[in-house]
Order: sequence, then C-alpha cells, then structure tokens
Amino acid sequence: MTITDEIPIQDTIEVVFETDQPVNHPLLQQELNAAVGEDVLAGVCIEPGKVRVIVDAAISEEIRDRIGPVIAAHDANGLTAAQQAAAERQQLVETLDKPWDAWIEADKDTLLRILAGQIGLGV
Repeated sequence: MTITDEIPIQDTIEVVFETDQPVNHPLLQQELNAAVGEDVLAGVCIEPGKVRVIVDAAISEEIRDRIGPVIAAHDANGLTAAQQAAAERQQLVETLDKPWDAWIEADKDTLLRILAGQIGLGV
C-alpha cells in the first residue's frame, strides 16, 4: 500500500492511500483503531479509489507505517460486532414475515426480544 499524499490539517495529517478494493468503513475504522490507537486516529474518509486516514500529526513514523498494511489486508466482507448483530436481527425479522395466525409462541418471543433490544432492555 503506497501513500499517495500527505496533507497537514492543523494538528492532524491526512494520509491518502489509493485502493481498488471495496471498503467496509466501520470495519476499517475499527481495524485502524486497533492498529494505531483511538487517540491517534481522528477519522477515515472513503472515496472512490481512495482511503483518507486522518491522524494526529505527532505520531511516529513507525505508527504511521502501520496504516498501509491494515488497508491492504482489509476484507470488506467482514463485519463489526454491531454489523453482525444487525444482520442477525434482520434475519430474525425476516422469519417473522408471515401472517399473524401462522405465528407460533416462539415467534412471539422472538418479536419481544427484538423490541426489548431496540428500547435498550438487555434480554
């Protein structure tokens, strides 16, 4: 992964990488946070063919050099925990897409668990 540009912005720098791979923005943000630290990473912007990573201008070269390999290894098909939970909820909702008289007791329990989760009740 090659840095194509570095743009200073106040106390941050924007490191620009070219990529022809699809990007799962939340997952890449999570991966970069793990690699360089949440206190270093200010943001990630995705554009067609580019990933812009905004980091603290005071980072070491060693930390900055971790960014490219993370982007190169990124698999857009992966999911964050939140994305996985949303996908699982969607699958549950799809199982409930049937007439009310076809519902069984387990379907009603599933609906109640989904609704409880949406209002913040731990179930």
